Amino acid sequence: MPAPPSSHEAMGLTEPGQGSRAVPEGWVNTDGKLPINVSGELEAKGAPPGGRRRHRELVSVLEAA
Repeated sequence: MPAPPSSHEAMGLTEPGQGSRAVPEGWVNTDGKLPINVSGELEAKGAPPGGRRRHRELVSVLEAA
């Protein structure tokens, strides 16, 4: 899932008001001018979405025990 346009703007990757153009115009594609997360990170490798959050929750529970 691509980052919301406001994220592109907040990170300084696009000018204010231009973030909504990044995805439909292909700026963030692998061959685009702003390739973002081209590896697909953990979801591309089969990890469930939100897995990191669940891991942190589990660690905090175990540390509290």
